[in-house]
Amino acid sequence: RVGAAVRAAMQDLDAHPGDGWVNQRMEEDLSCSYHVGDGQFQVVFTMESSGDAVRALAAILEDDLCQAYKPNVIESRILGEGEPDPFDLVRQIIQTSKFSGALEDAISQTSVVDALDEDAGSVLVCLYPQSDVTTTTLRGIALPAPRSGAERKSGWRCSFRITPVPNFRGTGRRGFRMSTALSARPTSRTGLAVLMRLPGWALKPAMARSAREFLESFPRHA
Repeated sequence: RVGAAVRAAMQDLDAHPGDGWVNQRMEEDLSCSYHVGDGQFQVVFTMESSGDAVRALAAILEDDLCQAYKPNVIESRILGEGEPDPFDLVRQIIQTSKFSGALEDAISQTSVVDALDEDAGSVLVCLYPQSDVTTTTLRGIALPAPRSGAERKSGWRCSFRITPVPNFRGTGRRGFRMSTALSARPTSRTGLAVLMRLPGWALKPAMARSAREFLESFPRHA
């Protein structure tokens, strides 16, 4: 399961040089690439920032921090009894779509892989749903029913690659480079379905705006 998630994450994170992708570099420390086709939406943000890579990892994993840089998240809670493995979690995420305003419910599996000693020199964080959204248990954990009025999301995955930068731009301070990839096959009710219907002239600035919002908000909470 984790190996398959890592392979999918690497495929998403390294996909954007290919044909059909729109690539934008908004600033020296921020780029965005996206692709729409075959019923699928893919986007990759890459940012660089001063700060601690460990704190960046914590900002992704800790429920009380993710809402600080993702204000559309209403609730994020870890599922299961006892002390969970912080690097292999199951959680429920309730959020409103940034594009349609619809209420969305996702059961997210979160797996963390330490690849700092490998060629990538990075930590990978893989977020992915259960394979069957109708199931009531996952890995022995009882799953709550979808929130009233919300659609349980499927056909998506989100990946983070955090790479420490020991001497950030020659300042002697620590920094990190982070790439974030989203791959999704939206259903008719999701915000991504709205996004995929946008013409190219409207989609490009929408992606640039989302990238800038992420660049501005994430380092403040990492």
